[in-house]
Amino acid sequence: CPINFSAEMQEQRSGEEMKKLAAEKAVDKYAKSGMCVDFGAGSTVAFAVSHLARLFKEEKISNIQVVCNSVQTESQARSLGLPVVALDTVDIVNVAFDGADEVDAELNLIKGRGYCALVRDRIAESAARTFVIICDESKLVTQLASKGALPVEVVPFGWTQTSKRLQEQCGCSAALVRDKATEEPVITDNGNYVLHCTFEHPLEISTIQQHHIPRLQACPGVVDHGFFLGMAHAVVVAEASGRVCEMRKKFDSAMKLRVHRSFL
Repeated sequence: CPINFSAEMQEQRSGEEMKKLAAEKAVDKYAKSGMCVDFGAGSTVAFAVSHLARLFKEEKISNIQVVCNSVQTESQARSLGLPVVALDTVDIVNVAFDGADEVDAELNLIKGRGYCALVRDRIAESAARTFVIICDESKLVTQLASKGALPVEVVPFGWTQTSKRLQEQCGCSAALVRDKATEEPVITDNGNYVLHCTFEHPLEISTIQQHHIPRLQACPGVVDHGFFLGMAHAVVVAEASGRVCEMRKKFDSAMKLRVHRSFL
């Protein structure tokens, strides 16, 4: 499951085909009858929802409950006949599926550039016994913040002050995310704004843990951020060649937690 791929391989399958392939493989492996299944948001998750709905309709999987972290995902799941329930009504979330914007070799993530459900994702996915990321190979990075901005969900009141403080304390540039059609601020499912914080260089995990996360958490007006460190148990990655690789955390013979790679 290498990180760098040739341009020739990238042309073999479209991005949408790759996401669909990974989503279906992930659902086939991790979603089972009798489970409570959580879904995040975004185009990759939409493929996973559609596949689970197809299995449910064909009675290949049964007795499931579905939790949705975003309004859009919930609407899709209900329209396809999945039994949607509220997170507050379940005791256990067996597995959570979501996409990611960046994934490093230790399965640390940046999430949330889709804007709508950042804080909801963290609440539900933290509760899941197994948290599975679905993506294509373009999301794999050697260091986080190397391919784009860090999303930060903020309270609308005084967002300019929050933005200034983030820039001062985290050493980033911060820009309000606006709707491309209306130029109005994008509103999350919790009624908040999103800032895109861009760093001059990719970030070491130690720097994120010791410097950036404490400052983000301490900044008035910040609701949540897109650093999801140490949360994912597995990442299912579609390669342009058509293969699907699973990166999964397992304990080795010395009882050290390592990332193992295999093909599905």
